[in-house]
Amino acid sequence: SQGNTCEYINYINSTRKGFYNAWVQFKLAWQAGKRKRAMMLLLGAPVLMMRKRSFKGFYKHFLNVTPKLYRSSKECESLNDKYEKFIAGGDQIWNPVNNGRDTAYMLDFVKNSSKKISYASSFGIANIPRDLKSTYKKALEEIGYLSTREKMGVDLIAQLTGKKAQQVLDPVFLTPVQEWEALTTHSVNKQHFVFMYTNQRSQHNQFIRRFGDNYSKIHLLSTHVGISEIFNPKIRFQVAISPQQFLTEIKQAELVVTASFHCLAFAILFQKQFVAILSGNPGKDDRLLSLLQLTGLTRRILTERTSYLDLQTKIDYNEVYPLLQKEIVKSKLFLKESLIGIKDENFAQ
Repeated sequence: SQGNTCEYINYINSTRKGFYNAWVQFKLAWQAGKRKRAMMLLLGAPVLMMRKRSFKGFYKHFLNVTPKLYRSSKECESLNDKYEKFIAGGDQIWNPVNNGRDTAYMLDFVKNSSKKISYASSFGIANIPRDLKSTYKKALEEIGYLSTREKMGVDLIAQLTGKKAQQVLDPVFLTPVQEWEALTTHSVNKQHFVFMYTNQRSQHNQFIRRFGDNYSKIHLLSTHVGISEIFNPKIRFQVAISPQQFLTEIKQAELVVTASFHCLAFAILFQKQFVAILSGNPGKDDRLLSLLQLTGLTRRILTERTSYLDLQTKIDYNEVYPLLQKEIVKSKLFLKESLIGIKDENFAQ
């Protein structure tokens, strides 16, 4: 939208390749002696394939991706002369558990540091493993423009490099909400329902046990459901939906209950009533906490003291919008100035 031609580098390393491959995950679980998990993965293979198919369809339709697939930093070196700027960004892109300890995600294959931008890159962990600190330090120091989405990420970058990274919003907030709404399906669900998305069964069980009687219908998206959810007439559960269906569920719900960062982000974008569930993992939770703090919505975190009256208390988005708009302006400014090559000591040194 700023007049740039953009392209996604089609990159996947050996760790990511097997992340959503049911057979690979089955073998890993079986070899680790996790027999029950292995059998569940085998039974869930058709669902995993269905989810992969819907996401691949979304990518093919909406994303401009390189024809060539790249599998390592070495292969990516040939791209140095192809692009004027390289942007790394994404939820938990710098989490070594998720990325296979691969510093290609930190743009280590780009020779010119002024070409490197990190936008809303996320760690998803509270501490960098000791054996990776020097690797992360070197890679981060060579990124010309540093930003992250969580406060903890700002602190981690400062500890490792001495640089002051800019805290910015997730890129979904930079796209006008009308564009996201255009992706939702036009069928209107006239029945009021709660949309719940979390992959920890204890989390959705807790909410259903405490507040389920107050709602006539619950749409549950989770890969972890049990007999009580399957045979509960109030609950319509799904284990895999497309990105468009995901947005539609959030848009049409009377209440959104989630432990997912992006579900929370879209709930705020669509100005929905919501409840955020924290996992107890500081690194993962800080992404949600940072967003809630920026928008003044920490009161929407589910706690033991949360009552049904609290759930019924409406969020005043007239108060939230100015706070959000202020952060959108700051985030866009960081991105624009990074793209045209302005150095600002406030956010990159």
